[in-house]
Amino acid sequence: MKRVLVVDDEEDLRSIIVDELQDASWQAVEAADVKSALEKLEADDFQAIVSDIRMPNASGIDLLQTVRTNYGTRHTFVLMSGFADIEIWEAYHLGADAYFVKPFSLDELTAFIDRMGLPLAVRWSELPALPAATPVKSIELQGKTSIGRGGAFVQVETNSSLVRGQIVQVKISDGALTLVGYAICRWVRKQPVDNFLPGYGLEFIYL
Repeated sequence: MKRVLVVDDEEDLRSIIVDELQDASWQAVEAADVKSALEKLEADDFQAIVSDIRMPNASGIDLLQTVRTNYGTRHTFVLMSGFADIEIWEAYHLGADAYFVKPFSLDELTAFIDRMGLPLAVRWSELPALPAATPVKSIELQGKTSIGRGGAFVQVETNSSLVRGQIVQVKISDGALTLVGYAICRWVRKQPVDNFLPGYGLEFIYL
């Protein structure tokens, strides 16, 4: 059975998320803090981790960094927070696969974890339902584009016209091979921050 670790010091919210994931056929295990979460990760195998950011003694960001250092990208890692602890793009830069802002849809959380548990060939094989009322923008990924795990960063010279959650059609070409599909904009960085250039992060949803 698929196993997910839910880490949050708020017992009521933790229990709600656990119940929802169990209804979706996940075996959900609870941890109230980072120390307990690391102990459970060492003892058992999990496919996904859902963690709050603000917790006593150590944060969800500390947990994310430790997990990525010790286990690489083995786990789907979802951060969640009801506060502006970090920018969304920062969560992805640190290695998170998603960042949910409280309050959020439990159905969307479950659907995301389910999708991330699929092999890429399966995950990207089904064309998603596109919003009929919203025109889908087309983007050709070339030049100032970095392809990463499951998506791409597209650098822009000025403020991006994309918004978080917008679905776009993408075209990827390396000269010998061209792929056309769809992606969802997960974050936008409108201005340069330290050494990070302005741009947006895309998650591929169909290729």
